[in-house]
Amino acid sequence: MTAEDKRRRASYWLLPLGLVLISVLLFLVVWLIRAADRQVTDYKDAAFQQQTNPGYNRFGLLGTETLSEEPIQDTEFALIYADRIVHRFSVREDAAEGFALRLQALRKLAGEEARIVAIPAPKRAQFEPDCAESADEAYDSLMAELAAMLPSDILLQDIRGDLAGDSEHFLYYRTQDTWTMDGAYYGYKAVCSALGLEPRDIDYFDYYNVNRFTGDLEMTLLQQSADIDPVTVAALAGIPGDPFIFRYAKNFKNYETVMTITDGEYKRPAISHVLGGDSGIIGAWVIKAQLYGNGRGSILVLGDSMGQSVVPYLTENFRDIFFVHIENGTADVLKELISESGVGTIVVIQAADRIGNESYSLTLNGLLG
Repeated sequence: MTAEDKRRRASYWLLPLGLVLISVLLFLVVWLIRAADRQVTDYKDAAFQQQTNPGYNRFGLLGTETLSEEPIQDTEFALIYADRIVHRFSVREDAAEGFALRLQALRKLAGEEARIVAIPAPKRAQFEPDCAESADEAYDSLMAELAAMLPSDILLQDIRGDLAGDSEHFLYYRTQDTWTMDGAYYGYKAVCSALGLEPRDIDYFDYYNVNRFTGDLEMTLLQQSADIDPVTVAALAGIPGDPFIFRYAKNFKNYETVMTITDGEYKRPAISHVLGGDSGIIGAWVIKAQLYGNGRGSILVLGDSMGQSVVPYLTENFRDIFFVHIENGTADVLKELISESGVGTIVVIQAADRIGNESYSLTLNGLLG
């Protein structure tokens, strides 16, 4: 073989070798970019101390205080007590049908292989003696209709029994119509059960309480009800604020990439230490968010404020946790996220008295034909 032949043969390998090297370099560049994007900052304040004995009991009150038994006023929308406001629980006649149609449209979008879990979240009224009976009747009817309407590949979860069986933790705020993160734990537990995962015990997640806040139930009630007497108005002002509680997994990084209605897309703490209630977890006016976990795979939570409070728990089981607000988002946002992320597990969790309601399902409305 002449020297020219050797050079010619060697040249044959240069092009494919060069292409391989270029491919490797491109892979490394992409990997570094993605790694940098996932390089999360832990926003937990160094001066912020865990409070394991903050003095609040399972009623969200200090010391040995218990809830008052007699309401001050009974309105069409709520029962008003000296220490809480209980929003009445009711379900629209077409709620089950509306929810089922939207979940079937979601199934079509996500594909046959996607796992879909549906959790209608119980409300405080279902555990209040003065209105539990009527609330449970409405909830039972809703769940029975959903069980009949939903296909077997959409996993419907009823978590009312778990919530009712917890007499130790502060599960529902008194001044805001949503659950605390301790209540949301049972949403997390139901997700794990439906997906065949082992949930962590609630005490695995470190407990924090950093401030008191007053939710929006008083303002909402005053806007809805024209028949509230002056004595009740004065009593509303005296209702003690709620402790804002949240829980961190042992190695939870308090960080999210979020898009909001008001500020576009940016990065910030996933749990705020200066806000309270549903505004303190993932934030208010959220369209979508992504949290970064310590497990494997990805999951999408499509939900309202009750769904938001479940998301931080899932960082223990999944690597990428996506959230789309069921009331604030759009079908296009949902379609784009599912297409780009390839997420194959979707959890729909929303207040049971809002599911299937067109006004509270904006993200799914656009999927209907």
